[in-house]
Amino acid sequence: MHQLKVNHELNTSIDLPQIMINIPHTINDFVRIDFVVDESRKRMENEELFSIIRKCNEEFFDHLHPNDEQTVRDSLLIHPIRILVNQLFLYRGQLNTPVERCLTMTTIFSQPSPPQTGKLQNRYQQCLIAQFESPAQVTDVLNVFRKLHGIMNQFQPLSTNTVISRVNEFKVVMNAEVEIQEEITEGKWQTCPREKDCFKIRTNVDKRIIINLQQDLTHHNFPMIRIERCFGMLLSPGRNVSPNQMVAIGLNSMSSSVPNPESTPTQPQWQIVASWIPTEIDSDHLNTETTRNSRVYFTIALDLILENIEEPIRFIFESKAKIIPTSISATEKFLKNLANLSKNSQRFMHESFSLIVRQRPDMHGRCIYEVISCLSSTQIAMQKQRLSLQLNLNKISESSKENSTPSSPLPEEEQHEDSDEPLQSGSGSVRRECSQNEIQAWHNIMEKWNKENLSVRPRQLASMTRRAGIPQALRPEIWQLLSRAHEIEEKILPKYKLFVTQESPYESIILRDISRTFTAHEKFRDSGSEQQESLFRICKAYSNYDAEIGYCQGLSYLIAALLLNMPEEQAFLVLVQIMYRYGLRDLFKSGLENLHCKFYQLERLLDEQIPELYCHFIDLHIEAHMYASQWFLTLFTTKFPLNVVFRIIDLFLLDEMDVILQIALGLLQMSKNDLLALDFEGVMKYFRVTLPKIYRVDDSAGELIRKSIKINVKKAKKYEAQYKEWREKNRDPLEILQTENKRLMQTVARLEQENDDQASELLGLCQSKLRMKTEVDRAEDKADTLNSLLLQTRTKLVDSEDDRKQLDEELKNLKDKYRHEIDRFELEAKNDRKIIEEYKQICRNYQEKYENCREASSRMMERILNEIKTCHDCTEIVSKIFRHSETEDSIDQNNQCSNGEQQEEQDQAKQELYRRIVDLESELIKTKIALAESEDRNGVGFYD
Repeated sequence: MHQLKVNHELNTSIDLPQIMINIPHTINDFVRIDFVVDESRKRMENEELFSIIRKCNEEFFDHLHPNDEQTVRDSLLIHPIRILVNQLFLYRGQLNTPVERCLTMTTIFSQPSPPQTGKLQNRYQQCLIAQFESPAQVTDVLNVFRKLHGIMNQFQPLSTNTVISRVNEFKVVMNAEVEIQEEITEGKWQTCPREKDCFKIRTNVDKRIIINLQQDLTHHNFPMIRIERCFGMLLSPGRNVSPNQMVAIGLNSMSSSVPNPESTPTQPQWQIVASWIPTEIDSDHLNTETTRNSRVYFTIALDLILENIEEPIRFIFESKAKIIPTSISATEKFLKNLANLSKNSQRFMHESFSLIVRQRPDMHGRCIYEVISCLSSTQIAMQKQRLSLQLNLNKISESSKENSTPSSPLPEEEQHEDSDEPLQSGSGSVRRECSQNEIQAWHNIMEKWNKENLSVRPRQLASMTRRAGIPQALRPEIWQLLSRAHEIEEKILPKYKLFVTQESPYESIILRDISRTFTAHEKFRDSGSEQQESLFRICKAYSNYDAEIGYCQGLSYLIAALLLNMPEEQAFLVLVQIMYRYGLRDLFKSGLENLHCKFYQLERLLDEQIPELYCHFIDLHIEAHMYASQWFLTLFTTKFPLNVVFRIIDLFLLDEMDVILQIALGLLQMSKNDLLALDFEGVMKYFRVTLPKIYRVDDSAGELIRKSIKINVKKAKKYEAQYKEWREKNRDPLEILQTENKRLMQTVARLEQENDDQASELLGLCQSKLRMKTEVDRAEDKADTLNSLLLQTRTKLVDSEDDRKQLDEELKNLKDKYRHEIDRFELEAKNDRKIIEEYKQICRNYQEKYENCREASSRMMERILNEIKTCHDCTEIVSKIFRHSETEDSIDQNNQCSNGEQQEEQDQAKQELYRRIVDLESELIKTKIALAESEDRNGVGFYD
């Protein structure tokens, strides 16, 4: 029991009655909140108490008891508030803040809509805010709810302030039925039969797809969700297709009905109809007749908008189809099958979709749902199967370890790879790094290797190859030395160049094989790549070289593995040695007789060394040829990752054919526990899908090699002799035919499986074609853009040519004007110089006259003075005259000074004129130089 305080709008704290929170033991029960009015609170008027509570939490109590204050008052003071745990959410205030003692209790209320609307209830989220005495009390309440909801520590959020659970998440289940109808006559439609999960449809016949949807309200307690609109139905061949590969088909109608009005609750059903016209679909895969035992996959996507769900929903339907021609006989047989369908025959494809939705309010306070996941029952089953396979993989990986050696993790992209899809050939990465000591040791081995006698191998070669394999950088040379390819180089290479140019009857088969060889490797992925061309030439050359065997299916995988390590011609030499000296071609001879001998050896060794697995295979009627044929014929290169393939080829070139038996037994030994737990289909799928994926990790591959080389296969020779003896004793023609028939039936089963794989590969090719088409469209758009730019550039070029001509004309006018100004400046300068010379000459003449007059006056004065020296009166007169003359001289001197200043100013003016003339001449020179440089750049002469 805690003290409750509620803060109202004026931020004042008012004491309210105590509350008691009674928390149940399960999340399906109710939380009980009691308001306790003690003696001290009874003095408070009920109206005042009610107004305070109502003011602070008005919306909360309004939705509890709308428009009934007396009921609210009675509920507060007499009856407890009961809130379902699944609809109660708690959040506390942030620690170290004023609201750290506050706790909000948020719940969801439903308000019925008017009956005439027929809509769902309006749902709201409101909260009651309580303030406890201490933050510890809030923490205690949160911890109780954490334990109640089963929230573990490792799944708690970063903030411990919130109780996070999945109680506001709901599951919605929609059941769907898919029906395909074909137009028999105009306006008359007939349902296509569906047998063994496969629709039977005809080519070039208009069809319509009918999808019935109904929500499962019986087993899932969630309000009914209506389908507001269907805005598209899409169709595509294949499965697991991307959205951009699907094609929209015509949507005809969408209607709703109640198939069973008496059911409770009433469950409406929506029917969506779309037209499927084969001619409007770009792909011909769904309009091409399938072979007798083959099927094609197709995918239907339905886009819906559901009520109160903010995002569109897409339902995906995947199924198989058998396509028959629209011939008269086929149509009659088709209609006969339709007539023979009983009422209980399967016409629909049933699928259910599980939507996990989370409830939350939108910005307007209305309750909406966001989709967390949308999975069909098929997808859920596949996820469970993948999880089971992953658990089995983990168990195998753990059981295969010795001394608890840790394995390196798978790359992230491989961890998320679809477990139901086989591992593509050529996948995996090869470790290229190698220590300096290892490289030095291998170089020492190669130096000791006698190139003249390759049959004598260095002593440490076998041990180092078995222990860690050949370094990737040295594989090209060491593989040639191990196979002794140099011994046949002079003999075979000239023939190879000839065989490449010859026609081969196997070219079509080779081309078909090349397109699916090492599809996961970047060098072989693209059609027409350099490596694919080399692969084609080697396959073609060998088919001409070995006329008895020709080309055998699967040989391209082995050749591709060789091409990844050496040039084309050297790869052909090593291939010839593997086929002849190592005896691989013998497995293809005599109706694969020697291959069956290898199967017999493998089964006898399996019976001897792993008897429980052998008995399990006998019970399931699994024989060695069902899973080991590609192991022997292609040296494990078809499905296994490259890091395993290269290690196996290392050992094969070292120890020849017995290595294949050792590796096969090693694989079975390490997978024994998992294989014993599977049925026939599970075992076959395990060999095809799961087993190669285990060895993508180098540690697992190394463990396989270490265990395999320890397996004793010395009795293989004995079993080979037994098999040959048995074959000689059992040469009954009828039995031979029966065995051959059985083998062919098994081959048919294998080919059917391969056909499914090829269908997936064909889908990949179609996707590549679509991508190429997109790239072509993009290239065409780019070409159009470039053409537009070219046209604009040409227009700009014409405009630039006009501008250039205009500039040339302006330049010519400028040159003429410049010449005119230069001539004028030169004439003015010449006139100025002439005037200056004339002024100088005048000045010189005046100077000479002045000097002459001065000398004459001086002589005259001297004579006068000499004459009047004897006369006193004359002397005084002369003295007065001199004094007066000195006064006048001083005045004259001043005048002369002023005249001198005028002369100086004239001289300065002359100097200024000279300076301006020099500046003009300098500017004239600079202008001429700049004009000459400009004309040189423009390619125009100065006086052009």
